[in-house]
Amino acid sequence: MVCANCRCREVAPGKQKYCRDCAGMEGTLARSKRREQLKAQGVPAWQRNGWASEQQFRQYHRDYMRARRERTRAVSLP
Repeated sequence: MVCANCRCREVAPGKQKYCRDCAGMEGTLARSKRREQLKAQGVPAWQRNGWASEQQFRQYHRDYMRARRERTRAVSLP
């Protein structure tokens, strides 16, 4: 059996899906696959990422970008 992620390394028979190198990313890979499935079903991004409403999603990103711009300005000023 071949690793479900990298598809280049052999996996021991049994219930394992990933090789030793990819096994540490199993949770991340599962979440990514689930998000891709939801995207294919047409679920909006804010719902795929676990937000309760679109307004919360947009407000978070506004606040994040505002703080990021302020940090960038502070670093770039002489």
